[in-house]
Amino acid sequence: MAFLATKSDDEYTMVNMENYKSCQIWLEGYNSSHTKKAYRIHLSLFCRYHNINPDSLVLLKVEQIKSMVIDYVIHLKKVAKQTSEKQKPGELSVNSIKTYLAGIQSSLESNDIVLNWKKIAKYYPEQVTNNLRAYTKEEISKLLSLADLRDCCLIC
Repeated sequence: MAFLATKSDDEYTMVNMENYKSCQIWLEGYNSSHTKKAYRIHLSLFCRYHNINPDSLVLLKVEQIKSMVIDYVIHLKKVAKQTSEKQKPGELSVNSIKTYLAGIQSSLESNDIVLNWKKIAKYYPEQVTNNLRAYTKEEISKLLSLADLRDCCLIC
């Protein structure tokens, strides 16, 4: 089963993560409530996947934590969708895996646990892209030259 964020995860995370000493000072370092919420959720999912709490996590040896992070990346790769389409609630895209790990990295670094994230990044999946692109200036000029007043307003 994939461990992805749901509404009940949000409620669980809001209550529990700030009760851990290793999370209290870490979360105070962020002004954005959205960043705090996302980081709490992602750390919570990581801890739940490994059946460990944040205070116990920071007491482990660096090599153990590195192994846990790599294992988690591999797990996320297996459950993530390999498309660039918009994901439904509860689904994970391979393009979101880096975001899921940002909160974990932030928490560990806040607790003076330094991992070689460049090495860990080698386990990240390849990003998927879509065929969407911005119009060039020439394409916009051509559209404007052919458009009526209403369409010009829409294009601009």
